[in-house]
Amino acid sequence: MRERVYPAVLEAVVNEVLTLDGVREAVLARVKELHEKGGAVAAELKKLDKEEKRLLAEIERLSAAVESGDGALARSPPEWPSGSRSW
Repeated sequence: MRERVYPAVLEAVVNEVLTLDGVREAVLARVKELHEKGGAVAAELKKLDKEEKRLLAEIERLSAAVESGDGALARSPPEWPSGSRSW
């Protein structure tokens, strides 16, 4: 059955694609226009770029705080007094 159906489907697809020949230029022009404007993809990239800049600024701020601090973040936490979970 596949041997009979596949050629028929392929022929139908090829015929439909060939009928698009007159529309192809319009479709390509629209794709080019959307690509140049960016659309939703450009908006998402802009949003991600803004988030990346925010995170980089936060990393810089934290790095500066660690470097200028007394090293408290690098030390182990103090031991609890024996038999207690609070000071």
